Amino acid sequence: MIVAKINNYEISRTEFDAELKRVMALMKVEQITQEVKDRALEQLIDGFLLLSGAKESEVEVSGDAVEEKLLDYMLRYDSKEDFYTMLSEHNLNLETVKVKLHDEILTRKFIQHSFSDCEEISGDKLQEVYAENLESFKTKAMVRASHIFISDESEVGLAKI
Repeated sequence: MIVAKINNYEISRTEFDAELKRVMALMKVEQITQEVKDRALEQLIDGFLLLSGAKESEVEVSGDAVEEKLLDYMLRYDSKEDFYTMLSEHNLNLETVKVKLHDEILTRKFIQHSFSDCEEISGDKLQEVYAENLESFKTKAMVRASHIFISDESEVGLAKI
């Protein structure tokens, strides 16, 4: 199932669900809300657009950089077998992982290359922008509710509540 389409690229349900889980962990929420869905979709779209820009740029990634990143990733596991077990559990193969790592490195290098000439912003200027846009920096009130249901309406049941 296709969740969204950007230019000729289609975001699959599997890709969206994986990003949804990542966003939920980052936001520290347990319930899927429209805000979480929107953020996940925005992240996927932004990632695609950055990668497209990176592929069209002069930035290049060497095979050695990908192999080094892969090795770093593999070292997070206790053994080579554990790494390959994880791949099979997620229906991945080594080539797919290498392509993803290549794209990740390329995007990071593109961002560094594209924004390295940005001017330094002073703390005073940051404070000024913060003060002018205070409403957009406020966090909305959050509530976490839990419900306990007890079918016993007697004194014992009420005491449990």
